[in-house]
Amino acid sequence: MILSILELTLLKGDVSLIISFFDQWEPREIFLIGSVNKRLLNIVRCYVHKRWNIEGFVGTSFPKPSTLLNLLDKEGGVIFGPAVFRFFDRTLTCPTSLDICIHGRTLRKLLHLMNEEGYKLVGHKGRTSTPEHDILEKYSRMHAYDLRSSGERNQSEAHRAAWGPYEFTKDSQNKYGRIRLHIVRCEPYRHILSFYSTGLMNMIAWKQAISLFPKSTFAYRRSFVSAQDALIAKQNYSQYKTWFDDYAKTVGIRIIGLTHRRYSHVETGTRFVSDDACWIIPMHTESGTL
Repeated sequence: MILSILELTLLKGDVSLIISFFDQWEPREIFLIGSVNKRLLNIVRCYVHKRWNIEGFVGTSFPKPSTLLNLLDKEGGVIFGPAVFRFFDRTLTCPTSLDICIHGRTLRKLLHLMNEEGYKLVGHKGRTSTPEHDILEKYSRMHAYDLRSSGERNQSEAHRAAWGPYEFTKDSQNKYGRIRLHIVRCEPYRHILSFYSTGLMNMIAWKQAISLFPKSTFAYRRSFVSAQDALIAKQNYSQYKTWFDDYAKTVGIRIIGLTHRRYSHVETGTRFVSDDACWIIPMHTESGTL
């Protein structure tokens, strides 16, 4: 059996060498080299398991990640926001806050799970009511917009706006990151599709991490504006746009607004969540797409 110099180097090295080596590569290049032979495929799987480990990522903020992921999978909830972007971009190095978006029907179940794990609503006094009562009372007053079918874009972005966020913390030592809870009346993934630009349309749902515009965002470092910034409904998550604007400047991602210029390598046409243009990382990394 003849081994290439690359195979010999990686096989003789430890896990830290593999991680450091592939951290310098673009994701598509990593997956391409894994298709050369079974030895390189196993090495790539080792890297993916360490660098894009969904349970490990969620576990930085929640002590029982599989329990949370199972609930979100069953109820259609999603994890999104800055932490998920940095998970894909391989720049997440420490425990961070998780943004979780759920439909109102899931609220009691998720609050029960977080209560079991010792999470407390930040700023809640707890003298006359429970966090569940306070949130449900506010949610009941949330305007019930007439949502359209999932394949049709709403004229009003308020149809997919979130209520919150409500911030929960587990302990004063901050061993685990905080959880920010966003509540919607539409299917949670539709809230993600209403974001200001394509670079933020990344989520963990259905026990897999999904990036809707991976080639544009992570290969060509471009994020295309897809919504009107001035809409009132955008104010609930303008903090994510602000974060992304700052992050994009730091890592060299261009935010592209309305323009007559035509860009190549853009995921256009009729799109669906989890279609062939998406980057999908399953919870168990034996398979995946980019």
